[in-house]
Amino acid sequence: MAAPDGFDDLCVRLEGLALGLRGSSAQQLASLEGLEQRRPRCSSALERCVAEGRWLPAWRIIGACARAWWIRGHGTEFRALVDAALACDRAAGESPVPALRGALQAGGELDYARADYPRAAARLERAKHLASVEGGALGVADAENWLGMVDRERGRLHAAGQHHERALARYAALGDAWGRAHATSNLGVVAYRRGSLDEAQRRHEQALLERQSIDDLHGIASSLGNLALLARVRGELERAGLLYRESLAARERLGDAWGVAGSRLCLAAVAVELGQLARATEALRAAFAGFVAVDDGLGLAECAELAAELGLAAGEPEWAGRALVIATALRVKLGAAPAEAGLRARVRARVGEGWPGWEEAPVGSVAAAREHLRELLARSPGHAQRRGPAAGR
Repeated sequence: MAAPDGFDDLCVRLEGLALGLRGSSAQQLASLEGLEQRRPRCSSALERCVAEGRWLPAWRIIGACARAWWIRGHGTEFRALVDAALACDRAAGESPVPALRGALQAGGELDYARADYPRAAARLERAKHLASVEGGALGVADAENWLGMVDRERGRLHAAGQHHERALARYAALGDAWGRAHATSNLGVVAYRRGSLDEAQRRHEQALLERQSIDDLHGIASSLGNLALLARVRGELERAGLLYRESLAARERLGDAWGVAGSRLCLAAVAVELGQLARATEALRAAFAGFVAVDDGLGLAECAELAAELGLAAGEPEWAGRALVIATALRVKLGAAPAEAGLRARVRARVGEGWPGWEEAPVGSVAAAREHLRELLARSPGHAQRRGPAAGR
């Protein structure tokens, strides 16, 4: 289990840099840049560790770097190596190894980012167990918080809320302001999904204040986006657009590829509601490219759902129907919660009898669905062909 020559020093440096991801804006930027500069060395080191069965340094590298990888959009690059290293998690025996717990937590976060919810849940549960055995209260809180995020995307809102409440209590007991704000924000997202807009507003405002107090740029960007969504659903479109643009600026400053794609998708949604369809199409295509780059299947599903809204706004219900078929297929294959029922009802009402069996049109694999969506977005709604998606390749 000993580290190869020189790898212990590398791990120590990486772990020191990773601490900044829970720090101030300046610390986050320095951390992300430092980890980005060392990414080629991390890749070769991790590859060597996996090839030689050196699991301890492999787990330390993953634990230190994975969050930066998904923020910067490199999760796909490291997927096979992360999976190979974590497949050997029993190499630690029965004794809890902090490095393994950190790697499982980080691997679960990567899985969440690419919408692999079953694997994310399994890794996060194992991380939580190891943290509880070793007496790591912060590790338990982090695992609880992310397990709530996984349950939320699977439509299990009650379980998600319970996870976040437990995480919040643990963070508060530890005096961890970063974690407390994160859990509070997640409770706001759960409240929104339940339709409790006032509670969601309160939670997100509280999270934003806490994040501003510790200068958490990544968290501030997230809170601005959440408040923008609430403004949007209340019809305050100009305010929503302003908040989304502020969030996008912060994401771009951090080099947050995943967040940039999400912000662009949200700006496209505002443009649809304002009737600015050309601008919406441009922003939607940019969001799609961003989600493809970071390998986020749920982001692609959300792009397809917005494409359906765009098709309805453009007076092209069959284009909207094709988009919704793709979105539904992606959510089913990812094990994610279904699309908003109102969207399905609106598309169904508009498609009418012109396309019999449209809801059963075959899509194929996630990769095939992605390519169907790419083809759809390559044309404006007005150029849609009168046919459903082709069979999966």
